[in-house]
Formats: sequence, C-alpha cells, structure tokens
Amino acid sequence: MKNMIQSSRTGLSKKTMTTWSRLALGATCAVIATAGLASVNAHATPTDAPWPLAAPHTPAPVFENPGNAPVLATPRVVPILYGADPQASVLQKFYAKLATSTYFASGLGEYGVGKPTFAAPVILIGAAPAVMDDATAASWLVTQISSGTVPAEDGNTVYALVYPSSTTVSYGLLYSGIPSPLCGSTSEATQTSDGTNVPFTMTGLCEGNTGGLSDTDAETFGISSALSDAFTSPDWAFNPGYSDLSWSGSGWLLFTGSYTANVGSLCGTLIHEPTTEKPTDLGYLVPMIWSSQAALGGHDPCAVSSARRETYFNAAPDTAGAITAFGPLKGVILPPGGAVTIPVRLFSDGPIGSWTLGAAERSDLIPDSFNLLSFSFDRASGTNGDVVHLTVKRAIAPDGSVAPDLGFEITSTRGTTVHEWLVAVGNE
Repeated sequence: MKNMIQSSRTGLSKKTMTTWSRLALGATCAVIATAGLASVNAHATPTDAPWPLAAPHTPAPVFENPGNAPVLATPRVVPILYGADPQASVLQKFYAKLATSTYFASGLGEYGVGKPTFAAPVILIGAAPAVMDDATAASWLVTQISSGTVPAEDGNTVYALVYPSSTTVSYGLLYSGIPSPLCGSTSEATQTSDGTNVPFTMTGLCEGNTGGLSDTDAETFGISSALSDAFTSPDWAFNPGYSDLSWSGSGWLLFTGSYTANVGSLCGTLIHEPTTEKPTDLGYLVPMIWSSQAALGGHDPCAVSSARRETYFNAAPDTAGAITAFGPLKGVILPPGGAVTIPVRLFSDGPIGSWTLGAAERSDLIPDSFNLLSFSFDRASGTNGDVVHLTVKRAIAPDGSVAPDLGFEITSTRGTTVHEWLVAVGNE
C-alpha cells in the first residue's frame, strides 16, 4: 500500500500546509509522504462506443466558491530564493518550466484560473536566516514590496518564498499565534498598509523528513500544491474562494484534517492510485489537481493527465449527516456498539466488466489503535448500476474511550486498478 500525500488546513487558522511527516490527524502539523508517481497501472482501455451516463450516485467532493470570491485569473508568480540554497539552481529551472507548461492552466481552468506567468526569480544574497515563521515572513515581504526590492503587487501576484534546509521554518503565528513546524509548503496571505491583499507561499525543506522523496521532488510537489491554493483562494483568510467542499462531499474533510481543503491536495487523500505526476512538458513532480467537473460527471477527479485517460469505475455510498469533531458532515452515524447498513451504488463512465468491492478503516489518518470498525457486503462485486449493501459495525473500545470520529474507505478493484471512496463516521 502506497504512502499518502496530503495537504491540509488546520481548523484553527484555516490555512493550508503540506508536510512530509506522518503525524496524527488533528495535530498542528499535517501529513505526508510519498505517493504514486505518474506511472500508471494496467487500467481499463477507454472506448469511443456510445455510453449512457454513469449510474446515479452521490457525487465525489466538489469545490465550491459560495461567496463568488475572486480568484487569480491571470496569476503572476514571483519566486524568492536564497542564492546560497543548494536547491536554488534546480528551482530556477523548475519555475522556468512551469512558465511554459500547461499543468496549471489545464488543471485550474475550470476554477477560472488561467495560465500563470513567472517573473525572474529574486535571488537573495547572503546567508538565509536560521529560523523563520510566517508572521516574520509576511512583515518582511510587505517591507520589500514597499521598498521596491521585489516586484510590486498588481492584484494577481503570488510571492513564492523558499527557504533552504538550514532554516527552521514554522507557521501559525500569523493567524493563530501558535507556531508549528513547517516541513513542506503553506499558502498564506497578508496585507500592505493600504489594505491590499498579498498572497504568498512558504516552503521549508526539512532534511531527512521528505517521506522518501528526493529534495527536488519534495519541493516541487509542495510549491505547486501551495500555488494551486493561492491561485484559487488568494484571500482565504477574509474572502475565501475555492476552499470549501460541497455538502455531498463534506465527509472527505475529515480525511484532510481540516474545515477546508485545497484543489491541489485533495487527491492526496487516496492511497491506492497515482496522485502525483511528472507531466511531459514539465518533468518535475507535482500533485494531481482535483477536478470538480469530473467529479460531477462521474469521471476520475484526479485524472488530469492524458496519460491517465481510462474508463473510471467506483462505488459511492448513500450517507446522511453525522456529527464529528468538525461538526456536521456528510457521513455515517455509528455510535460505539452499533451497526448500520448503507446502500452502495456502483458506477462507471464507460463499458467495463464487473469489479470487486472491499472496505477498510483508514486509521492511518484518523487514529484508532483498536481497529473498532468491521465490514461485510451482501454482495462483494458488481458493475455500473448495481446497488449493494454494506454493513459497518463499531465495537466498543476496550478502555471505554469514545473517539469523536472514525473513517473508512470503500475500494473498487479490477485487475491491478483500485479506486477509493472515503466515508466519515460520527457518533450521532
């Protein structure tokens, strides 16, 4: 089983952070490790034959912008690097390739974001600071903009700050006042003295804490995920854009460890299928971008690469509202000692044979040392349009404790291809 890539926001400060350390869900640092690269397993071959719509089912999560907050339609990125950083030359090449790649435009176009431009990197002379936090970085950035040391903010600018591994980076002071270590990238925003919104990203590379990724892969993945967030929700602190999931997919928030999510990271909640890629016109590791249009159409929301064009199949449960530590979410109500049976609707977006169903608790993200959940299907296989029933039982913890929430996944397997559906479990 693959490790997972996840980028999440803390419920306290509603900010996005990607890390490469596997920590308990709800901790101030979020998850991460390696995920499947762009290499694709043996998938079903698509066909041009006529095909009806995928069978009715609850859609996968859809990102919403209920306040119609602005996004960056023509984003401009200003990279800020330290010349003494051993990764500086590599990252300059990465930004140059991003400037010509269609990665962002193809993945974010449905959210109103166009192809970004990239300014010449600002190379800082001298040693990088030994420590840095988001509040200090925000203040420094506003000063540099005011003095003209870095290009001026023009309403579409995102400043991408990268610190070498010699710098200990933390986040949280800017909004919550509680610092947490940053081993990855975060998307944030500050304001100039006249109230102009200034979105920026921070990346901190922690030696030996990249989940098996190379330093370059760790940084290019984190940077691109944070930029996706900044482009689609540049003023999330005061006027958030595409950072909220639809009610039908709200239970998936339990797996991001946050009240909000990121189009550049939600695919990372999946662990059985590729969630990262190296596009041919880019050549660097980046996350799959979540497609809300694909989710609504019953297609693979993480198949943004043409290399992954294939018949998609999955199984979506009928769920209701459940109370979790995050409040009301779409999920399953299952108190300790209880059992519930839910319909599960199978669907595919093209002709395909039957596939096998499975279910497993996701204690890798929502800790449960007792493995309290157990599962049984009335029928363990089917095809598009079939409805099977899944019974979920929740044992009583030996120590009498009651977890505020648990979670599991339903898997659909055909050959070596596995697709997943995440389900939140609440007590009431």
